Amino acid sequence: MRRGYIGWRVPLAVLVSAAVGGVIAKTRSIEFVRLLGAVIVGLLACWFVVDFDSSASARFRFDHPGEHLTGTNLGEFVNNYKNYAYAIPVLGLLVGCIFIWLPPRSKVLLELVVQALWILAFMWVCTVLIDWEWQNVPFFSAMHWHY
Repeated sequence: MRRGYIGWRVPLAVLVSAAVGGVIAKTRSIEFVRLLGAVIVGLLACWFVVDFDSSASARFRFDHPGEHLTGTNLGEFVNNYKNYAYAIPVLGLLVGCIFIWLPPRSKVLLELVVQALWILAFMWVCTVLIDWEWQNVPFFSAMHWHY
């Protein structure tokens, strides 16, 4: 026997554990990439809402001096909570990382977090677009059209 040789079983065990560990690491990295993609889209949606709401309100004040916005609770909601919405993707990242790396790994719960982040990002962008496009719908009162 050669010096330092411990048998064929140990290298085989090392190869098998490396292969299984690589599969687990690859699975976790794929899940993390999906989670990270949803978080980035959520953060971009929040940035879009803040930017679009700010520029649209400035444009409205310039185009309609002295007029008030059509009273919608949706507009007040967006204006009040647009900066706090950044917390949702960050919390989604934290919860998703817990579901990926802590022992009772649940793919279903991770999928719920990822899909909730995608849906909330889409709904947040649609909310601000509907809110500001609603201001462009003309209405008739006091015998003239308001735009």
